[in-house]
Amino acid sequence: MIGLACTAHLMFSGRITGISGIIKDVMQKQSSWALALVVGMLITASFLPAPPDPKISGFHTAFAGLLVGIGSQMANGCTSGHGVCGLARRSKRSMVAVGTFMITALSMCNRKIPELPALDKFLAGAPGIPFKGVLGFVLILVILIALNEFVWKRSREGMANLITAMTTGSVFALGLSISGLNNPHRIRASLNWCAGFHSWDSVLLFGFAGSILVTGFLFPIILQRQHPAFHAHFEIPTDQDIDPRLIIGSALFGLGWSIAGVCPGPGIFGLASGNGFFSLWMTSYILGLHLYHSTISPRIEQHIESSKKPILIR
Repeated sequence: MIGLACTAHLMFSGRITGISGIIKDVMQKQSSWALALVVGMLITASFLPAPPDPKISGFHTAFAGLLVGIGSQMANGCTSGHGVCGLARRSKRSMVAVGTFMITALSMCNRKIPELPALDKFLAGAPGIPFKGVLGFVLILVILIALNEFVWKRSREGMANLITAMTTGSVFALGLSISGLNNPHRIRASLNWCAGFHSWDSVLLFGFAGSILVTGFLFPIILQRQHPAFHAHFEIPTDQDIDPRLIIGSALFGLGWSIAGVCPGPGIFGLASGNGFFSLWMTSYILGLHLYHSTISPRIEQHIESSKKPILIR
């Protein structure tokens, strides 16, 4: 269902369903379609079984969210953008990204991350978001969509595109629940190949890889069209550079993913569960996103620009 959700989004609205990029658009641009997709995910997740707490320390939870936030923004993609959608487009950049974060995540097998007891004690009581809080957050997002469309006129997405985005988010959340990809314990068990076959979980093999098979078959067919059904053109990433940012960002993402078993899509889903683990993870993820765009990225760009300046020899 995840593959079908991404395929429908591409066919009708011409957009890639990369959840890390969608969260960035919500945080930085308040794009109507991105807001609508998150609304669809949260509403659907609110009525589905809550994913279990993986029972890891507060410090590890926060550290994992921070790494995934920085890494997904540095690599400009995650399991959905580079994995489910990027591999389907035969993007070499996505192939490198997926290979890097999978190798990094698998290499963390049974490795111990140091504990910080003082910080862990402080983070241990992180509260979850109650059902009414989730509905309140959804209402705020809906108001932002309405202001965008009818007051600020910043996007003019069109009702068909907004409905497509909301439906995509809803089906994506349903796919996460059915496949088990929203379950941090199962993701960690799937990445922990050192534990032996009796403890290994096949959720990534059948859920993640299965979604890629669907999009890999349907994306090339859809991209042969001149334009999507409800949009003037396809909005496909054009960057094909395989640079250090892609490698480092993907490695950071893989490390954080292996620690907590959560990536951006399941992170949004988990907010609706009322579990403090997910609210702490998402808070740390957003902090990592903000830290990258406000501090790390400008310094990288400054370093790149300075390295391009010619050296004057006197």
